[in-house]
Amino acid sequence: GSGAAAAAAAVVPPPPRRDGMGAAGASQAERAAVQEVTSASAAEPPPASPLTSGSGGGSLQRPVAWGLAIGAPGAGGSRAGGPFSAFTKEPTTAGEVAHVLLGALERNASASVATDGGGSYRFGETHRMQLEPDGMQVKRVNENAWAVVDCELSGADEAEWCFQSIEDLNNDEGTCYGLTTKPPQNSYDRDGWIVIRAYNAHFYVSGSDHNVRSGIQKVHPGSKVHFRLCLSEGALYAWVNDDPPVEMLRDPSTFAGRTWFPGCFVYGSRATIRLISCWKSKTLRR
Repeated sequence: GSGAAAAAAAVVPPPPRRDGMGAAGASQAERAAVQEVTSASAAEPPPASPLTSGSGGGSLQRPVAWGLAIGAPGAGGSRAGGPFSAFTKEPTTAGEVAHVLLGALERNASASVATDGGGSYRFGETHRMQLEPDGMQVKRVNENAWAVVDCELSGADEAEWCFQSIEDLNNDEGTCYGLTTKPPQNSYDRDGWIVIRAYNAHFYVSGSDHNVRSGIQKVHPGSKVHFRLCLSEGALYAWVNDDPPVEMLRDPSTFAGRTWFPGCFVYGSRATIRLISCWKSKTLRR
């Protein structure tokens, strides 16, 4: 009713959490806001699937809270609504809002440990790269170098990760960012690498140059490049800094039957790359 709608409108989703606290670390104020909505809508039955969306047919569940409350950890937290809010169904009743926010508080706290230098995923295998002790940063020591994150992606996994260019030759960058199979090939334009070339923003898929995707800018030193992969749909999105996400590829056959890992490749004379965040859907859903 109108009372439920008013209560829903009064709730402001919490900002992305980056303090590394667990789910129990949600503030009293945040939980009080949720409780207020919950009390106002006690008579409403809970939605059948409050934290998921999709049209069925085997599509992966996606957290509605991604667009409403979590935003995009690792994306700077500056894009209102998060990068994939267009793909979610927003709650319309106070009960749905309360259910979403409770889940968002836990998911936000959980996701925060995988951002800004925390979390379980690190650079694992490297080649001709110097790996920092925290496992989050690599530096090129010789040509045709690469580094792979220890986040295995296969089947119907859904993941998002972010790299930052710490050091490179401005306007003459020699780094590519994206994902790879194992063992990685010793050239970014060979089978198994799906990457954006920082120098000219060209998109490469297993050796094929797909040129520049509209909306993708070059990756200069200091820039962050983000990726989101939905293997069940064969869809890969990317964006640089705070730009809107761009669908780079939608082809399940490209990914089918293979295991993928976030990775970067350096063919230039100087580069340092930091892993800002990396997580996949299994870590965000209970």
